[in-house]
Amino acid sequence: MLQYDDTGAAFFAITLLTFYLIPATYVVVTRLRDYVSPNPAVGPDFNARTETEKEKARTIAKKLAQERVNNSFFVLLVVSTVMLWMLTFYLLSIVSEGGEIKQFDPFAILGVTASASEAEIKKAYRKMSLQYHPDKNPGNKQAENMFMMVAKAYGALTDPEARENWEKYGNPDGKQSLELSVGLPQWLIEKDNHNLILVLYLVALVVIIPLIVGCWYSQSKKYGEKGVMYQTYHRFMRSLNPNVTAKMLPEVLALAEEFREVNSPNMSRAEEMNALFQRFQKEMPRIRTKDELTQLQLAIVQKGMLLLAAHLNDAEVGPMLQQDLRKMLSATPELANALVEICASRRWWNATCAAIDFQQCLTQGIWPPATSALKAPFLQLPNFTMAEVSHVFSGKGQKAKSFADYLALPDDAKKGLARMTDTAREECLEVAGALPRVKLSCRAFVQDEAEIAEGDLVTLRIKIVRENIAPSLWDDEESDDEGPLDFYESDDEDDAAGDADSDDDDAVLVAKPKDGDEAKAELTGEDKAARAAAR
Repeated sequence: MLQYDDTGAAFFAITLLTFYLIPATYVVVTRLRDYVSPNPAVGPDFNARTETEKEKARTIAKKLAQERVNNSFFVLLVVSTVMLWMLTFYLLSIVSEGGEIKQFDPFAILGVTASASEAEIKKAYRKMSLQYHPDKNPGNKQAENMFMMVAKAYGALTDPEARENWEKYGNPDGKQSLELSVGLPQWLIEKDNHNLILVLYLVALVVIIPLIVGCWYSQSKKYGEKGVMYQTYHRFMRSLNPNVTAKMLPEVLALAEEFREVNSPNMSRAEEMNALFQRFQKEMPRIRTKDELTQLQLAIVQKGMLLLAAHLNDAEVGPMLQQDLRKMLSATPELANALVEICASRRWWNATCAAIDFQQCLTQGIWPPATSALKAPFLQLPNFTMAEVSHVFSGKGQKAKSFADYLALPDDAKKGLARMTDTAREECLEVAGALPRVKLSCRAFVQDEAEIAEGDLVTLRIKIVRENIAPSLWDDEESDDEGPLDFYESDDEDDAAGDADSDDDDAVLVAKPKDGDEAKAELTGEDKAARAAAR
């Protein structure tokens, strides 16, 4: 029968602890390094285009490093890692004492040298046998074992047969069989511990595991496939309508259940909330769902609308409200997508466009109703204020009718840059050159027909050209002999051949090589696969 081995259990425990301690130690060390070092090895300004963005990136990186350290999870991680390292060192001490496989050495046991005479061996044996005799050490199991080892060592050196076995097999008793044991501690099989082990097993199996599964399920069942709570979907559906505008959507977004905890009334934020309310009191729209909300829900929605208004108008808020706003903004991408999804699923064209516009406003931190839908996009450019925007639409020279027209102008013809410094002007032009300039055209037709009649299956062919892609993005080994691809409208004589394989498609994109310096679209992995298939 296999026996339980404490040393084997220590080896097994050290192996399991290693799987946790190595990644945990790495996380602790890297977070502390980022917290102590103001400039991490990988700079936060890798993708920054302006000095303002670089400074903001450094500030964000510093705040993130502080937040990753100043939380209860990290403290628990550090404490658990330190305690488990202490346990690991203790187990290593056990292994070092009892885990080494020792050879039987009669000379070492008797404390004599290998060249000792028979008289010296006999003298050492008598001395040690008297020292460890069971009669002189009653109840001492270690002394009893040592007495047996001394007798065995003396026999191995004085008995010719025993000495031959020791020299040949390493044991005076001859060849020994291999002993195996289970790497679990011996206290598991002691009768006094059986009841305790059974109770712990039942608690883990009947209480702890079902509790963990129940907590996970109760939390996960609140969310849909895209990480949005079902309660939020329900409120959005009740609040949206075909005539909703972008100005109404902050209220709809503030109804999200994800904001319930962060926007709950808190007296520590009362002073900052009063200042924020005074700032946007006149600009706050009337809450359309006021009659359907409780007092607590109304307070939550009002706070959410005020924080969104501060974000969209680039207004300063207090440090505590800034933390709440940061938590809100971290959840807004999924919620804004949910607004677009709901409006699109109901085929509300105006509402869908408003939701998309509002999604862009959240990303850019711009609120069109505060200025105008025509001038608001200009605030995306660095160092641009309303003064520079007004200069764009005034004075002499070539005027831009829209933001897209302004981006298409030559750099020397762009207005609003005269009062900027050279650095600010270069930053503005760099960002303006990086923003996508896209041309879109489409053509609807019926295969093998010159006109479109009622009931015909119409094919919509779309042409999309992005004009400001760097040519280096197209430079690869496969494009040495051909120009970049372009989505184009095929000629009438090619419609039949081009549409033969697309009878079941509502929209068709046709790709072909095209010469010239006109930039097209950035190649992704899917684009390259499509390009290879088209060739």
